[in-house]
This record gives sequence, C-alpha cells and structure tokens, in this order.
Amino acid sequence: MASSDVVNKLLGRESGQASLSGYDSMRAYLPSGASPVMSPSSAAASATLPDRPILVIHFGRRYTQAGFAGEDVPRCIVKTAAHEGSSEHWLMNISDRDVRKKYLRSFFQELYNKTLLVKSMEHRVLFSQDILAEDAFFQDAKNVLEMYFSVPMVVILNASELTMYALGTDTALLLDCGDHSTTCIGLAQTYVITKSLTYVNKGARLVRREIKERLQQSYDLQNISENDLEDIMVRACFACHPPAGITASAAKYDVVDCVLSISGDLRVNAADVLFQYTEDGPPIQEIVLNALSCCPIDERA
Repeated sequence: MASSDVVNKLLGRESGQASLSGYDSMRAYLPSGASPVMSPSSAAASATLPDRPILVIHFGRRYTQAGFAGEDVPRCIVKTAAHEGSSEHWLMNISDRDVRKKYLRSFFQELYNKTLLVKSMEHRVLFSQDILAEDAFFQDAKNVLEMYFSVPMVVILNASELTMYALGTDTALLLDCGDHSTTCIGLAQTYVITKSLTYVNKGARLVRREIKERLQQSYDLQNISENDLEDIMVRACFACHPPAGITASAAKYDVVDCVLSISGDLRVNAADVLFQYTEDGPPIQEIVLNALSCCPIDERA
C-alpha cells in the first residue's frame, strides 16, 4: 500500500474541488442571503475524517485487493465476484451496467460488513485503476459507494501513478501480470509513455490450464474445479526454478475422489508457459523488450 501521507495529498487534489462544488450546490436551495450550516453530527464526522485511514481498493479480473493506506500489505484479497446462493457472478464479466451495479452493491456489503469490518461512512476510498481497465466499471463502483454506502469521498487514480509513489522513483518499467493478461508500460518523470504499452493474453489462467493438461495425462480429471487448480498452483508450484543441483520432490494433493501426485517437474515448470511462444501470444520477456525499445533512449538507463 502507498504511504498514507502520499495518498492524503492525492486525495487533497480532489477534496478542495469536491467541497466547493458541494457548498455551491447546497446554496442553490437556500433563501437569498442564507448560508448552509452543517449539523453537529456531520461536523464531528468531518472533523475526524482526516484521522481515519484511507481505504485503497484495486480491482483485478479475478481478485480484488483492499487495505488501508500506510500499511505494508492489503487487509484482504477476495474474489472480484458477488455471491448469490451457490453461484458466483464475476463483476468484470458483466456488461449490463444496471445488473453490474446490483452485484457491486452486494460485493461491497460483503467487503465492508464481513471482511474488513469497518463502517463505510468513516473512510474515504481510493480506487487504483489499471491502464486498460474499463472506465465505466469504476464509475459504476463509485456511484454505488456514494449512493448506498454514504462514502464521504471516492477518487479514481491510475495504478501506475500509485506504483511510482510506492517505489519512491519517477521513472520505471511497470509489468503487470494478472489472471487473463500481462501488460508492460514505461513511465518517465511520472508520465506514462503511451507508445510503450505492450500487451499479451497470458496470465495465471494459462498456468492453471497447463497444470490441468499435464495432470490429465495421468488422471481422469474431467470435473476438477478452478479452485482446485488454483490451489495446486499456489501451494504446490514454484514461481521460479530452484538453484542448480536441487530437484523438487512430488507433492500430494487431495481432491474429491482421489489423491493427486504433483510431480516435481510440473511443480517447477508450470509457469514456463508464460515465457514461451504459444498460440496465446509471444513470451512475456518479448513484450518487456518491446516496451523498453519504445521508450526514449535517455530514459532506458
């Protein structure tokens, strides 16, 4: 999470304009010469608001991270989905905006009341938006928070800008590997170098597919769930190859009707599909090189 002081300054850029516009709109409904007066409870809430930590939310296609500014790690990582009975509705896959707002409301209710256990009206919210994310989705989320949860302030900022503040630098090459895709883009002096944006449809779902195909060579896994595959990927597989001379042993994993043996080779090489030419696109290292080559020469060092 970004520093609380930095986030407060970023929100401060919006708060002045928001307060002024709210004051002007209130005066429009008052008699001539009258001034808007805040109730004691509203004044007390406004006085303590700066002391409350800012809630930072980053929506991913499969998972959402939420936490408070100034803390080292998110408070929670939850699925970007609303639950209705035994079914899951993935928010990023809903195109109808009215339906999406309905499930966003359910999602935020669970986030505030069951996961974070905080009052929505006591914390300002900062949305971290990826550069290729749909603007309409974040506007819907903002409207839901303001309409149904009485959130005092909601600000949407570019995720790349927030990343720069967390790193303490103003020039970097940012690589974002998500569930469905991987993007790479250069930033110089905190400005996005648009022409350096590169993209490939490779992410965690490709690793899960590779695990499933490899396991199906030894087991009949027609009904294995995505949750099981993700659990195997997180608990059993390595993010990189071990040092030379060290081999990985097989791991056991229980599913509904059998016990799977995850071979050491699969545990080590599952993520290699991201760095190879496949039908899904070029390897990740190629899009990094392409993004770097599109950056100004003076900024490549």
